[in-house]
Amino acid sequence: MSRLGRYFVGRQLGTGGMGVVYEGLSSDGERVAIKVLRRDRCADPRALRRFHDEAVVGRIVHHPHLVSVIDEDEAGGVPYLVMRPVPGEPLGVSIRRDGTPSFAGTISLVMQMLDALGAIHDAGIVHGDVKSDNVLVDRSDPRCATATVIDLGLARVDLWTGEPVADPGIEVVSGTPEYMAPEVGRGCAPSTRSDLYSVGVILYELLTGTTPFAGGLASQVLHRHVKDAVVPPSLRCPERDMPPSLERITLHALQKDPACRFPNAHAFMSALAIAARGCTDERTGPPPRVFSSEASTLEQAI
Repeated sequence: MSRLGRYFVGRQLGTGGMGVVYEGLSSDGERVAIKVLRRDRCADPRALRRFHDEAVVGRIVHHPHLVSVIDEDEAGGVPYLVMRPVPGEPLGVSIRRDGTPSFAGTISLVMQMLDALGAIHDAGIVHGDVKSDNVLVDRSDPRCATATVIDLGLARVDLWTGEPVADPGIEVVSGTPEYMAPEVGRGCAPSTRSDLYSVGVILYELLTGTTPFAGGLASQVLHRHVKDAVVPPSLRCPERDMPPSLERITLHALQKDPACRFPNAHAFMSALAIAARGCTDERTGPPPRVFSSEASTLEQAI
């Protein structure tokens, strides 16, 4: 193992636009995960601020379904975060390999995500990049899979007012196009309701195996989010006996107008809890033929 400050660094676990995550071990033997800012981003003030904000969010909000940060430091001019290790694999990987889960399993996973997002929203924080590959799923307990929301690199918060803030200077669109709310694609700042729209995309994906507007260039995907009607899950995946209540919830979460969506994560969870009572079909769907969540986070000037 190589050394990074007070930590030993093991094998690489994953990589993204902002950083690389490694297995790690503290000097007292505690297992950790270490996220290191990519060297090509170390001179970017926006990347440095976002990396620090991710550390702040991970330390001030503690929730069983949200990744937590336990340390922040730098070595050789390269910042890094130390997080508690989260077991499991990205939800997108699971769907690509195993197909769609049961309706009850879908509701359980989405409610866990919403519970975590509700906690950060209540703290005045917007995640900003909710997608299936930013949710780790642990299936070690056969009775119930556990979801953990990760990657707070695009989280936005003003620690003095609790209000989300945009980047200073040039305006940018940031997020992952397949999961991006219409207003964010048009250049508005992310909000709690845009996070919930992204959860609606994940719910659609869990029901059908694909996101609602996948395919083509990022600009084409964003245009469809803004202009195109959502194909109901029951039509996109007619081989499943889709519960009408679950379909209504999905379409409500994907309304173009933020004011027409669920007002908060708690209301979204309450609707799903009611729908869960009527979900009796435990069949799962086959792995999808087309899957889109491997698209990376986008950041471009507008």
